[in-house]
Amino acid sequence: LVLVENASSAVNSILRTLNLQEGDKVLYLSTAYGMVIDTLKYIEKIQKITIIIVQLPYPLTSSQIIVDLVQRTLQEYSVGEIKLAVFSHISSLPTMIEPIDQLVELCQSYKTLTLIDGAHAPGVLPIDLNKLNCDFYLGNCHKWIYSPKGTAFLWVHKGLRTDIFPSPSVISSSGKYDYIGRYTYTGTRDYTAFGGIVAGLEFYNYLGGYEQIYNYNHNLIIIASKILIDAWNTGFLIDES
Repeated sequence: LVLVENASSAVNSILRTLNLQEGDKVLYLSTAYGMVIDTLKYIEKIQKITIIIVQLPYPLTSSQIIVDLVQRTLQEYSVGEIKLAVFSHISSLPTMIEPIDQLVELCQSYKTLTLIDGAHAPGVLPIDLNKLNCDFYLGNCHKWIYSPKGTAFLWVHKGLRTDIFPSPSVISSSGKYDYIGRYTYTGTRDYTAFGGIVAGLEFYNYLGGYEQIYNYNHNLIIIASKILIDAWNTGFLIDES
């Protein structure tokens, strides 16, 4: 695991040094964050990759619908033809928890790498990377574990790390060129924010930790949603679960 400034840095670090070739296919859901989409569009233009978008229908009544749509898309291509699939642990628009456990397992059966954009997940959801077994995972620390802005992390499966992959946008000046060394130190960057991560975690635990924060936020969202549903005579865009 390495520390980076934000989720955008981590996503770019993976997508721009993965050595995608002309014609390689990358899949993402219509809920992908704008930065992810923009980065893929840039790579599409420069490296001539093919982007596949899985459109999600609304209202979304079950997470199984997402899994089924992704499986249907994967089945349209040969095994391994889709090189990478990008999913959000928690999407931002609309806000929902995506079924990444099932999606990662599904993609593995089609020999497709998985990148999980967990920008909003640390502190909101439990993250067990060994159990999840995705290929790439990234998350922000400045949201729900209360660290300063400019703190995030990138995790890469050890079987995919090489002498040149992944690489940051600026190679570290630590004199070390392994996976950790490439991200360790860059000239005049201010590392003060990284020093605040421990204090953020301490405050997180002071507030009650995962269960307390998750239950408070979830209940607040449901209460507010039901007020608007009644006022607007509508329903949930995403199933409450």
